[in-house]
Amino acid sequence: MICFQTDNKHLYGEIMKLCVLGSTGSIGRQTLDVVRSAGDIKVTALAAMENIDMISEQIQEFHP
Repeated sequence: MICFQTDNKHLYGEIMKLCVLGSTGSIGRQTLDVVRSAGDIKVTALAAMENIDMISEQIQEFHP
């Protein structure tokens, strides 16, 4: 599950906020790839079921 928090201000340069539930799964990893390339999205929360090593790396990279 991916949750965005934004309003019309995003269109004028505000940072979009994002939480990714299942961030270590296939869709979650693809979503974080988009975040890397976009540059104007702040990851505010990550969640994973079992892959502690991967979510630890994601936390260090995205600082939710």
